[in-house]
Amino acid sequence: MTTTNNGRLSSGALHRQRTAATVLLGALLLPWLAQAQVSSSVTRTVSFSYDAYGTRTSQTVEPDDATLRLQTTYTPHPTYGVITGTTQSWQDPLGGAVNRSTSTSYDSRYRYPSTVTNAKGHTETHTYDSGTGAIVSLQDANGLSTSWQYDPWGRKTRESRADGTATTWAWRACVDNCLNNAVAVEVTQHWSGSSQTTVPAETFTDSLGRQVLTRTWGFDGAAILADKIYGSKGRVQKIARPRLAAASAVWTEYTRDDLGRVTQIQSPAKTGSGSYTTTFQYNGLQTTTINAKTQSRVETVNGQGKLVSVVDARNKTTRYLYDAFGNLLRTTDAAGNQVHIYYDRLGRKTTLDDPDLGRWSYVVDPLGRTRRQTDAKNQVSTFSYDELDRQTVRLEPDQESHWDYDSAPKGIGKLAEAYTWVAGAKDHRRIHGYDSLGRPSTVLTSTDWDYSRTQTYDAFGRPEAEHHRRAAKGAGASAGATNSIYQRYNAYGYVHAIERSEDGAATALAVWQAQAMDAELRVTQEVLGNGIVTTRGYNAYTGRLNTITSGPGASHQNDSYDYDEIGNLSSRAQLAATSGSAVSETFAYDELNRLSGSTVAGQALKSATYTDIGNLATKGGVGSYAYNPQGPGSVQPHAVQSISGTVAGLANPGFSYDANGNLLTGLARSYGWTSFNMPASVSKLSGASAVERTDFVYDAEHQRARQTVSPVSGGVTGAATRVIWYAGAQEKEIDAANNRTLIRLRLPMNVGFVEETLAGTAPAPTATGTRQPHYMLEDHLGSSIVVLDQAQTVLQRMSYDAWGRRRNTDGTDDAGALWGTLKNNEDHSGYTGHEQLDQLALVHMNARLYDPLIGRHTSADPTVPDPEDQQALNRYSYVLNNALVFVDPSGLQARALDTAQTRRANYLGSVCLFGPRHDCGDKNLPPWSSQGSLPDASSDDAQKGVGESVAKIGQQVGSAIRGWWESSKAGFQSATLGETIFDKVLPAIPGAGGVEAAGVGMIGKVAAATEAEAAAARIASGMEAAAAKGAAAWKGAGPIPGTFGVGPGTESVKGLQNFFPRRGNVEFIFDPATSTFVVGNGTMKHSALASSISADTNRVVGGIFSRGSNGSMLTNEASGHFWQNWNPQVRQQFADFMNSKGLSIVHREGM
Repeated sequence: MTTTNNGRLSSGALHRQRTAATVLLGALLLPWLAQAQVSSSVTRTVSFSYDAYGTRTSQTVEPDDATLRLQTTYTPHPTYGVITGTTQSWQDPLGGAVNRSTSTSYDSRYRYPSTVTNAKGHTETHTYDSGTGAIVSLQDANGLSTSWQYDPWGRKTRESRADGTATTWAWRACVDNCLNNAVAVEVTQHWSGSSQTTVPAETFTDSLGRQVLTRTWGFDGAAILADKIYGSKGRVQKIARPRLAAASAVWTEYTRDDLGRVTQIQSPAKTGSGSYTTTFQYNGLQTTTINAKTQSRVETVNGQGKLVSVVDARNKTTRYLYDAFGNLLRTTDAAGNQVHIYYDRLGRKTTLDDPDLGRWSYVVDPLGRTRRQTDAKNQVSTFSYDELDRQTVRLEPDQESHWDYDSAPKGIGKLAEAYTWVAGAKDHRRIHGYDSLGRPSTVLTSTDWDYSRTQTYDAFGRPEAEHHRRAAKGAGASAGATNSIYQRYNAYGYVHAIERSEDGAATALAVWQAQAMDAELRVTQEVLGNGIVTTRGYNAYTGRLNTITSGPGASHQNDSYDYDEIGNLSSRAQLAATSGSAVSETFAYDELNRLSGSTVAGQALKSATYTDIGNLATKGGVGSYAYNPQGPGSVQPHAVQSISGTVAGLANPGFSYDANGNLLTGLARSYGWTSFNMPASVSKLSGASAVERTDFVYDAEHQRARQTVSPVSGGVTGAATRVIWYAGAQEKEIDAANNRTLIRLRLPMNVGFVEETLAGTAPAPTATGTRQPHYMLEDHLGSSIVVLDQAQTVLQRMSYDAWGRRRNTDGTDDAGALWGTLKNNEDHSGYTGHEQLDQLALVHMNARLYDPLIGRHTSADPTVPDPEDQQALNRYSYVLNNALVFVDPSGLQARALDTAQTRRANYLGSVCLFGPRHDCGDKNLPPWSSQGSLPDASSDDAQKGVGESVAKIGQQVGSAIRGWWESSKAGFQSATLGETIFDKVLPAIPGAGGVEAAGVGMIGKVAAATEAEAAAARIASGMEAAAAKGAAAWKGAGPIPGTFGVGPGTESVKGLQNFFPRRGNVEFIFDPATSTFVVGNGTMKHSALASSISADTNRVVGGIFSRGSNGSMLTNEASGHFWQNWNPQVRQQFADFMNSKGLSIVHREGM
């Protein structure tokens, strides 16, 4: 095989010669795969060996290279040939020979594995269905079991887990008023015992098996639909945003060429009038994309589909080079800067030569695990792994980290402890515990004190409470004062409230409540624990956040946002003071959507310009930036070297960096770095001398464990003025300047925090103080802009410029020097929810520090999340130079806000408490045949299920519909006929809920094609007829034409016992409220059967009745919209009732 673009691909193999002495014919012994570029070639080799029966007994990767060789030896069963053992052997590059083994045992027929033991001795036990080979049960190494059930077609129908929860899948034909012309529906439900724990998820498919609709139910129980339409050639033509069932679909439309390629995408404009259009043009291997702002991007790929060049909207080109196996070898940006990557023969990276990071090398073992890393500063780190490839030790020049596994009860296969090793002892420790079901239970963080978090679960397996404690070091997870946080779920399973309690108090107080969510499950209205109501408004067509209001009359927050065609923020307005006027801003962008201008109303424009590769060239209020020469062989081409101008009082500041691209000095700060390139210290300078120093200590995962702020005088560091210990949601801040200690518990979703103030700088861990809640209001980026107390008093209001620097709330710049005068006096949260290091005028974004004044990170990003975006190749720029629509939660990767603006806005726990404790059974779900809930009409008459009552109800319904028509027909439109009947007519009739299904089944057939008067008459007649048919069935117990019924008072079941459906099967229903069974003839549908006994459609169940080959009665659950009402309790009731009548039924769950 030969490629036509990047080189040549060839392959071959050596085969054992056929002889009369062997049954091994044509066995593969030594395959090789070679690919060649024009100037180089690479050959990969794997050898195999076999026994006399042709069973493979070994495989060796790169047998002739000891540094790459990986030998896998297989042990076949001597009789059956199945593999019972596997051993891998290799030469560790930093040590000696290594091997690891796994073993497998089989069932009595040696068809399926019954136990599998891994290289650590952990054993799983499996059972399989002998007919299909599908797994039936699995018991893990902790003794916890999961089981599965399947239908006759091999589809998985149920998964049952050790915690008592289960997931079920069911398929049924869609015959009654099915949405979007679907013919089938798949229903996914989640259970705990007999109660549903989430709202169902339904996927509707057409006759070709394509998804045309999904349906679930939202925060308030309203149906949520997501539509999809296909064109005549079977390709997606239109996709709708999730919507409430009563709302119109908002479509994004796709146009395609004859080859099925998308040529145009039209999404709705923000006004609802017109659309935003993106076009795609194809020319061989080249694709041109033009967005709604007419910005173009031209991509060219090679014959393997690999991107070889990108031309951006400024007509600048980035190029990519690959080896013959498709590994990226080199990128060249528009300025000629090059990144080189080198690989071993098996395609594992061995060297990275990056102009910003320097040259890094890696030693990789034959399993592909990095064992040693050497950075550009010649700092060496080594990594160790256990037999399951889990990292166990990381040795760095300045930190030793360990991870232990498997030792916690019910924690086999899980992390037991992580710790750093200092001076021959464990230092920062994090110990994990698990409950009897293997779920995460406790996390104990041991630093200066022991800080613990204990997680508990409710009866449905959902997170219910977190108990936070602190105690003396070594005291453990159960000691100390307790702060508890509870998640409360509504009837549809969504988290609707967060509550807290102190020291086991019986009463928990709400700190947050959701009051409304939209169809995309974003919180649109919430109430904080102090009673402040926040409302968010989203554009119905684009889904983007437009408004945030908080407090009475929007007195505390009144934000508005607008966007351009592709989602760039074009304007915003925020309050300058409580009940005050708004500060309005407008924004501009260049061709690459980089922020180019910011204007506060009444103030001067602040502009920004950039180079082709994303370097800031000029920035208003800062100056002109200078960089090193660009091109091949460049050194740190993206790192700013100097700024011309006066920057916060500093004239023409310069910057210096280490070989790894970390900033050493700049803007009156000096930096020290750990060997893993995170800040170890940052000093404030006066001239060349430090006056204050901030130090950081990290845990095993390189997360902040401690921050210390200390004065410096004459080169000597003094006693700390502030120390912050971080332990998950808990923090301890020692404020020596004020001789106090602050204990904070961070509330979920950045709602705020609860703070205790303790006297002195060394309080006992058991000491407690008055716990004061503080609440946060956020802007669209998640930045903290208002801090409130329990009395709704605004403690502080904050504001940020377009790049994230603190400013006055009226939009003017801080008049102070570099460090400014503005800070969060209540807390240290700030821009985009990150920790604001106000003493340094920096933002700590976890992996890196960000300087919002110059709009740059202080160190090079160790990752390039999207190498196909030229702007992402800049390792120092902040979020692609567009800080108004992107955030960076980790400090390593820009994340688009899109429609999920702020953590609070899309917080939900999509679970449901369908159970007796919470009174939220299936009745809360819309019926299958309707897109909205029908009235729940029930009465004594409806529950009797006798002929006289049913007939009477039918007559009342028919008469009521005709009477209503006569009084309301003037100006009436047939389009709303059904809605009016079911909203205005039926609720007034006791028992009418039992016959409404007959009307539902007729509306779609008559209302659209018939005059309203005729339609009303036909619906009335249909309901009367359905009721009459049911009434006739209940005049006796024998075989009555059309319908057989069995109720609690039925004395004879002879007719049903002698009934054999002519067509092989018929539909039936069972009403659990009255223990009534009805089966009809071949034309009777579930809805009509339900109407015949006035059964509540939100509770009745049904299926298909048939006879087995031996005459047995068979039932299943294929019953249109009644299927969802089946549950284990109803199934048991059904079986018990039929048995009590002498009717032996073989019932199968599902279809």
